[in-house]
Amino acid sequence: MASPQFEITTIILRMTFEFATGAAGARRRFRGGKLQRRKKRRGTTGCHGRRVSAGVPADVGSESQDSMRNAAGQKKRQRLLDAALRVFEERGFTHSKIEDIAGAAEVARTSFYFYFPTKDDVLALLLEEAETAILAQWKPGPGAALAETLGSFERQLAAYWGTPQRRHLLPEVFRVQVKRCDGFVTTRCAYIELLMPVFAEALRRGEVGTALPVDRLAGTYVRTCFAALGNSMSEKSQPLEALLARSTSLLLRGCAA
Repeated sequence: MASPQFEITTIILRMTFEFATGAAGARRRFRGGKLQRRKKRRGTTGCHGRRVSAGVPADVGSESQDSMRNAAGQKKRQRLLDAALRVFEERGFTHSKIEDIAGAAEVARTSFYFYFPTKDDVLALLLEEAETAILAQWKPGPGAALAETLGSFERQLAAYWGTPQRRHLLPEVFRVQVKRCDGFVTTRCAYIELLMPVFAEALRRGEVGTALPVDRLAGTYVRTCFAALGNSMSEKSQPLEALLARSTSLLLRGCAA
């Protein structure tokens, strides 16, 4: 039970608060001798009493608001990716710091972590963009010889990764890609899905001889390609296409043995 002195103090505080803010509002906000603080909500009240996010017009529907936020988020993520590639090129992947990337993108450091938990996730996004760009340009030709089909695929890989801004990242890209696709052998990626029918047809025609299942053969080929890309910095004078062709030749000779 509260002491008389405590009750008197509570009454005095309540009367003072009511006098300052108005009795009606005070009674609603004063409970049990404690001031009930109102929680602030982000955003503003729009038409018809709806609350909308700050910076989004009140007359925009919820789907449109989501679309606007998503578009803004995509732009910021792309800005961070572009800034990261510039910083990686200037300082190298290992020596680049999150603060450097955020500063180059002119965003807060916390914004980087919202889109990319680590620097490796920047490379994972770059790999996704590479996959989309390469597969938009390359599709296996029906009935084409295996060497011709693989050669066209390798030319697309070399064209995308052969730029100065991307080539110096290839050792790190290979490391992230292996982790991302579990070595390309047990996990199928889009490259493997497209190459499986190619190798199946090559096996049927006798262009390659191996006891490996088609999915593992395609996975081994893709891993071989990225291993060649990852080691390309030790042979900087060699074109990527030549390095890829050499590694593929070794793989196919091994399969035929």
